[in-house]
Amino acid sequence: GEDEHAEAEAIARMIRREVNGVIVMPVSNHSTTAGVRHLIERRLPFVLVDRYLTEVDAGYVVSDNAYGFYRLTEHLIILGYRAFRVVNTTQAQLGTTSVRDRYSGFCQALNDYGLGHLIQPPVTIDPSDDTDVRRHLGEWTVLRSPAEKPVAVLAMHDEIAIALMSVAGRMGLKPPDDFALTGFDDLPNV
Repeated sequence: GEDEHAEAEAIARMIRREVNGVIVMPVSNHSTTAGVRHLIERRLPFVLVDRYLTEVDAGYVVSDNAYGFYRLTEHLIILGYRAFRVVNTTQAQLGTTSVRDRYSGFCQALNDYGLGHLIQPPVTIDPSDDTDVRRHLGEWTVLRSPAEKPVAVLAMHDEIAIALMSVAGRMGLKPPDDFALTGFDDLPNV
């Protein structure tokens, strides 16, 4: 639930149960958390998943987010796209290592292909707000001349991509004709 206090309580429960180790998906936007610090103090083995904490020297299992977004961006560049929008749910979430690394991969790809001038900060969208999603889709689909490729939208995670697809369908927009759309995370049943 992205609640540091709830994470600390869950870890404390595990410690009281005398578990031999803990797998932690740490809350977003933190360089360390109270619960993880407690694990370190107790010297209880743990591994982080999905993201790492920059102030914690610990093992972690994550996607290669930077490389994944680099390759995603590279593919779009090779296909001829020259207008990009990286979309996230909040600016604050850019502090989350997985999101930060994805954006870094995007920027690196544009720089490597001589397109660094196209780098823009991520756009924030509330995927649960159809009006917000509709407004952004409307802006992106009128940004080009008919001879240009449409805007390529790189969603930081699949929840955003799903919301964009859903609203786009109701607006009569169709990728890739009106905009290109990529997701990331490989959510099940999508």
